[in-house]
Amino acid sequence: MFGFIKFLQATIVSLKKKKGLFFSILTIASLSGIVLSMFIIMTMTSKVSNEVYSSMSSAYALSIENKINNKKNTFEKNIVMLIENKQLMNAIEKFNVVALKESKDNINSVLYKLGFKDMKVDFFSTADNKTIFRSSVISAINTKNTLHGIEVMKDGTFFIILKPLVKDNLVYGVIELRESINTLKYEFEKQNSNYLFLLNKNMLDKLAVEYKNGKFKDILDDYVIESAVYDTKFNATMSEMNIDNFNKLKRIGYIVDDGYYRSNKIITDINGASIGMIIVGEFTENEGGFVNIADNMTKTITTVALGLVISIILFMF
Repeated sequence: MFGFIKFLQATIVSLKKKKGLFFSILTIASLSGIVLSMFIIMTMTSKVSNEVYSSMSSAYALSIENKINNKKNTFEKNIVMLIENKQLMNAIEKFNVVALKESKDNINSVLYKLGFKDMKVDFFSTADNKTIFRSSVISAINTKNTLHGIEVMKDGTFFIILKPLVKDNLVYGVIELRESINTLKYEFEKQNSNYLFLLNKNMLDKLAVEYKNGKFKDILDDYVIESAVYDTKFNATMSEMNIDNFNKLKRIGYIVDDGYYRSNKIITDINGASIGMIIVGEFTENEGGFVNIADNMTKTITTVALGLVISIILFMF
């Protein structure tokens, strides 16, 4: 190594005797060194940024899963308390319409006062011979298994749990708890993040006419969004995204454009069918945000590294 350095220094001394050639070679070598170094540095910092963005995407996906699991746990705790109400269980078994309506209204009122403003309870009795139950309720009755997941219903898209009530190995009823998928918006906003739920356009047929009319707008060809709920800049810029960027978002799980970092998660319903997509993210200039930190870090590394490269080149000559 030292022999090479001495050789290089001797070559430089020899070139200095031929000043015109020396300065030409010096200029070309310096510029080439800077360009090559910049290419290497930019490639490395770009790779670091992509790894940070990918890590953020995984963190957001985990956050969504945790919030969904938290709702499931809350549902289960509430159902345990409801099952302990013997009068309520008797009303479901006997299909006491008056008692069930009164209980339903009282429980929903209590949930609202406790802060669960979008959580609703409902009861289904197998003694009810007039009501046509939807397929998920029938499935809970037939399998005797508790079902939980996401379902598109007549008045929106909900996180749900369906708990069959069994006596003497026969199901006499089902308790349902549900909460709008839009509630995640408020939870992410508390974390200074943005949230959107895009519904597959082919799911609109499941919504009641009076619910969907005038409430949804098209977004990115195959999806619709509830415009009154998501009247935000995050949504507006999403609506303007070109299809290539949207396909990239779906393919790699994240994208940075229009001043926002966005990550996505495909949502399936209680039967495993794809019903839409959750998109979460943040403004790239958020102070203390991951994107801003990553950007500042790469800029600092690039500046320092470039300064070192130039210093080394000048020192050599």
